[in-house]
Amino acid sequence: MILYLHLGNTTLILDSITGKERELAVLATLSVMQAEYAVSSHTQTEQAAGLSKN
Repeated sequence: MILYLHLGNTTLILDSITGKERELAVLATLSVMQAEYAVSSHTQTEQAAGLSKN
């Protein structure tokens, strides 16, 4: 199995991972996705409220 993790502008390629390592990689990926979604949602909320400094 080859797993690609996309973190910002970086792609990590984990080749030949199995078992616990694969499980941890998947959990880490989901955590990053949730964090990115939370930041995105928060930024959009601020922009809608006119609070964003961007």
